[in-house]
Amino acid sequence: MRDKFMLDVFEKYVPNADYLDVGPLYGTVNETLSVAAKYGPKSLTAADIDPLDAPSWAALRSRLAELNISDVKEHSVSIDDPQITEKIGTYDFVYSAGILYHVPSPVFTLQQYRKLTRKYFLLGSMVVPDRVENEQGALDFSGGRLLFVPALGDYERRVMGAHYDAFGMKIHHINTEGWNWVRNGEPSYGPWWWLYSPATLRRMAETAGLKIIAEETTWAGRHHYLFCERID
Repeated sequence: MRDKFMLDVFEKYVPNADYLDVGPLYGTVNETLSVAAKYGPKSLTAADIDPLDAPSWAALRSRLAELNISDVKEHSVSIDDPQITEKIGTYDFVYSAGILYHVPSPVFTLQQYRKLTRKYFLLGSMVVPDRVENEQGALDFSGGRLLFVPALGDYERRVMGAHYDAFGMKIHHINTEGWNWVRNGEPSYGPWWWLYSPATLRRMAETAGLKIIAEETTWAGRHHYLFCERID
């Protein structure tokens, strides 16, 4: 995504910052290193769970080379690795989108992001409205309510399936067949684990020790940005 909210934040806070993009490898369509490079960062770093010899990293290197962007540091690491800062350091500005709803323990993961940033963190996440209502029924996501996707019943799947069908989206375990929840004895980061509203996302971030500076809902209400500052 390259919307005005993100670009405004980058313009003000990325110059002369050590910049980290967590999770840039998804088809290279979500990488923001090439965007951050336009604003004069001190350094650029990419971190993702794939091994450094994976085709996904080669695709990212190729894309950045085509854009004449070099000297990007690379790290293969899980955002949930308890030793992540010992392995990759800390940064003035951390960006990550499209990950939080794929993790089994989102508050822990938000604490990991807080550890990584020395100052600022821009988070992007898929969200749902406070109330989802359609021909299949209604679900309330206000007041801190959220849904744990592995536990969805038939009714919840029908309502949320109709919700995502209206947008032409196929979500594993909701309106299409799903990934395994566990791979090699560990939680899988492929499927969506959680459905939550912007208000619940905000409170999770605050609970994890992040101060919300600004926020905005985008993509017709399906995606939400939180621009945060680390609280010490």
